[in-house]
Amino acid sequence: MTQARHDDGVAHALAEGVRRWRRRRIIRRAVLTASLVLIAVAAASVWLVADARERALAARAVTAGQHAVVMATFEGTADLAGRIESQRTAYRDADALWAAAEESTSAFRGGDVVPAVSAPNPGGESLPGGDAEARALLDGIGGTAVQIVYDGGPQNCGYAAADETYRVALGGCYDSRFRNRIFLAWDAGATRTNIWPIFVHEAMHWYQWDRFSTQFAAAEQTGVGQDAYRVQIEADASCRAVIQHGVPATAYELSSAPCDIAQWHDGWLLEQLTALGVPVAAPDPEAFEVQEVVRP
Repeated sequence: MTQARHDDGVAHALAEGVRRWRRRRIIRRAVLTASLVLIAVAAASVWLVADARERALAARAVTAGQHAVVMATFEGTADLAGRIESQRTAYRDADALWAAAEESTSAFRGGDVVPAVSAPNPGGESLPGGDAEARALLDGIGGTAVQIVYDGGPQNCGYAAADETYRVALGGCYDSRFRNRIFLAWDAGATRTNIWPIFVHEAMHWYQWDRFSTQFAAAEQTGVGQDAYRVQIEADASCRAVIQHGVPATAYELSSAPCDIAQWHDGWLLEQLTALGVPVAAPDPEAFEVQEVVRP
């Protein structure tokens, strides 16, 4: 009886163990199946995402024509940026050049060196008939501080040249190193009629420097020396004397500076400088714009 119960217990235990093993196997299979399903779902999701990305990229791909338009636009923008930078640099250079010219003019206007007479004037210490008319002309053109230096030596460049050329020499000179001085000299025997045109011509040189010194400095900054426009300066001075101050044109016909400009006018000299590439005014920013700007 006892043995039978023992056998029944063993059988029951074995049966229970088999059932538990089967349940665990079923559970493992279920877990494995679920894992495989999840892996399959994940793989499918990845494939769907990748496929969607490929289709999106394909939809975003440009045609050859679209690519050409994009490249042309890019190149045009790059060209515009290059031209803008080039014009910006050009404006800065022009502005710096003009600022330097103005600084030079400021120094010129602030100076007033008094020259020592290098030799007496053979014709005396005043114009024949007095200096009153000469003083009035100088004051009338703004030269209230200008003085006539009667110098018959080498410092008077005009007289020195005339003395080598003519039997009776008359000559004058304006030297910008001496801002408010006009040199004048003549040989004994010269008349006021002979001397006056020379004086007015030199007074016009003073006027040129007083009015255009910034442009002359800009010419130097640009690399255009006075020799490049000396003929124009001389012609302008004589024509000013003739047209603005009534000196007969015949007074200069045989001189080194005839007034032979048919269409002379007040801005003629600046036009000559402009033709030589010299800036005659401060740079205008609008002139350096690459594209037209609409302003209110």
